[in-house]
Amino acid sequence: MQQSLNLGKQLFIRPLRILFQPTRLLAAGAVLCGMFSTAKAQVFLRADGPGNTYELIESVLGSNTAGEVPDCAHPSFGRHITEAFDSQLGKNVFIFHIHVTPDNDRCGGNIDRQRNEIKAHGPSPESVKGRNGETMTYRWKFKIDAGFIPTGSFCHIHQIKAGDGDDGAPLITLTPRAGNPQKLQVIHSTGSGGTGGEVASANLSGFKGVWVDVVEKIKYGVNGTYSVVIKRVSDGATLLSYSNNNINMWRDGTTFCRPKWGIYRKLTPEIRDEQVRFADFCIAKGSTPCPDDNIPSNQPPTASITAPANNAIFNAPASISITANASDADGSISKVEFFNGDNKLGEATASPYQYAWNNVAAGTYTLTVVATDNKGAATTSTAVNVTVNGGGGSNISLSAIQDAYVRSGSYAATNHGSTDASQLVTKLNPTSPSDNERQTYLTFDAGSARGVTNATLRLYGAVADNRSSNINVAVYPVSNTSWTESTINWNNKPATGSAALSQVTVTDNTSRYYSWDVTDYVKSEIAAGRTKVSFALRSLEATDPVIKWNADEAGSNKPALVLTTGSTALPLKSAGTGKEQDEIQLNSFPNPFTGPAAVQFRTVRSGHVRLALLDGRGQVVQELLNEYLQPGQHTVQMNGSGLANGAYILQLTNNGKGKTKMIIKQ
Repeated sequence: MQQSLNLGKQLFIRPLRILFQPTRLLAAGAVLCGMFSTAKAQVFLRADGPGNTYELIESVLGSNTAGEVPDCAHPSFGRHITEAFDSQLGKNVFIFHIHVTPDNDRCGGNIDRQRNEIKAHGPSPESVKGRNGETMTYRWKFKIDAGFIPTGSFCHIHQIKAGDGDDGAPLITLTPRAGNPQKLQVIHSTGSGGTGGEVASANLSGFKGVWVDVVEKIKYGVNGTYSVVIKRVSDGATLLSYSNNNINMWRDGTTFCRPKWGIYRKLTPEIRDEQVRFADFCIAKGSTPCPDDNIPSNQPPTASITAPANNAIFNAPASISITANASDADGSISKVEFFNGDNKLGEATASPYQYAWNNVAAGTYTLTVVATDNKGAATTSTAVNVTVNGGGGSNISLSAIQDAYVRSGSYAATNHGSTDASQLVTKLNPTSPSDNERQTYLTFDAGSARGVTNATLRLYGAVADNRSSNINVAVYPVSNTSWTESTINWNNKPATGSAALSQVTVTDNTSRYYSWDVTDYVKSEIAAGRTKVSFALRSLEATDPVIKWNADEAGSNKPALVLTTGSTALPLKSAGTGKEQDEIQLNSFPNPFTGPAAVQFRTVRSGHVRLALLDGRGQVVQELLNEYLQPGQHTVQMNGSGLANGAYILQLTNNGKGKTKMIIKQ
């Protein structure tokens, strides 16, 4: 009586252990163990440690589903399906034992074979039976020993069989087969009087001594479908794959089909005692999947461009050295490809990943790299935009003399140039509320710039958060340049031109420089004698987050209008030779100055450049430039209108070297 009571207790507890597996493996609405009322169930059978193994199996697959064992012929060994901890998987697994002597086929009349299998059958729950027209997914792991010996006859480790009717030959078997080479076969049979044979195979050596994961998917029917994929657990490598979308997966007179697992083999002279290990059985009906987090998915590589910097400017004919970083956490990099837009420039197969792009004509280019790992996964880097200007000139970087944003609705009378001076904002008004639209205004003074061949408006910014991405922002001309950042608001903002000059796509919430080509407008204004130019920025898509840009009052990465001129505006001494060639050259005009002044410098090496204006106490009054620049001659516009009269120091640093120059404000 006590023994019966304990057995009943075990049968009650075991299903609960399976039911409370980690929730990430349970599909919504999944029904497990003894509760099989739904047609879209997920059933799991997992080893949980030595003891009561048959009871565990039958609590999931149904009564007598662990009955095809050779225990009756070999009682001294005990149960022929056991559980043990497997160090490779790091979990408990099932071990199916088979002995050449005295194990047999269930103590029946077949003395030429032996089997040790578990199965679904008539008394099993509905969730493990495949009906005509139903789709079933079976997933499990198995491992055969490194010295496993297959037979030249049948040696099945998995079968799909009809549950009744024409249920003699299996529909599908996975069969290790002797030969040269030995192989693992997928065998299909159409039943009594029908045809059958191997439909797929792989060299058995790849399966010996390693755990593999099997995913088998079947749609039962005369015109059914069948697929199987077997991957090595350690690295996810595919060892065997087969798929057929029109295959007979039904039998005359049957009402359901069922799976079997274990070892069922012909007794032949060459065989030996074997252990076949199984783990993590899953049966799913319909579209419900059988997940498994033990097969590592290939992590894609990482890729980024480290040079040139985004929005770098070159003079034609340019030589641009593109350098990339690429790495792969679970493998290796097989190649890094370099692209200009969709046009492949070249590739590198070993670090350092570099490509020299020479004789680049004037224009704007979008550079990316694509890193591919040893398993074929590829990652495209964030794009880097570069501009190549017409040759023979110098670049003049103008700071904004006025910049502010305006806001609609209840904020229409607010001057954000005073309340929020360090940032600029763009946002297209959504349906509601009505006071969320923002536009940004900027004015630059081109001074005495002549012979402009290219003009680029540059702002540093990003989407405020990750709720929106890929937002188009356009720049419009503003003919009125008399507005000031301390008075502009939504109500008095100057009108813009009806057509955008250009637009860019703000990709995400990572801050970077964005550039708009405003060449034609700037050239026309200068040609008309108007040296001040104003612009307005507008977002073109309604979004919840705003786009934030650095204003001129920000500590770094300020707005700039970059002009390329056809000739040098200010004379600088020749670069010379030897040590003189390494000098940083610095000049300012006019000096003394009363208002705007042009600060011009030349560097001979690419690198980080910082240009600042210091007062007599050495305190920074204005930071004029703080960014990565290519070697060459550059001009930055300085607005000295608000400075007190007196002596100031221009301080320029480039790659650890410095240059200073005294200038006078009158």
